[in-house]
Amino acid sequence: MKIVFFFFFATAIQAFAPSARSRTTPTLLFLAGDPLGQVDEMCIENVAEICLEHAMECDVEEYEALVNQLKSQREYHAEQLALIDDLLVKLFQRDVNGASL
Repeated sequence: MKIVFFFFFATAIQAFAPSARSRTTPTLLFLAGDPLGQVDEMCIENVAEICLEHAMECDVEEYEALVNQLKSQREYHAEQLALIDDLLVKLFQRDVNGASL
C-alpha cells in the first residue's frame, strides 16, 4: 500500500515540476485584439513566471511570444478601460445636467 501511495504521490509531484527533457515551444493562439479568458491569462502568466525562475528552460522565441501576448492583452484592456471611463463621464455629465435615466 505504501508503495502505491508513493508512486501516485511522486507522479503528482512530477506533473508540476519543470521537465529537464527537451520541450517544444508552447504555443498559445489568439487573435490580436481579442480578450483572453481568465484561464488563458493565468496560463500565460504562469509560463512567464516559470521562464523568469528557470531562465535556462526558455529560449528567446518563448520570451518574445510572452512579451507580445502580454502587450496585446494590456492594449486590449487599456482600450476597454478607456471605453468604460468615457461612458462613466457621459453618464455623470447627463446626471449633472438634470437629465434622469
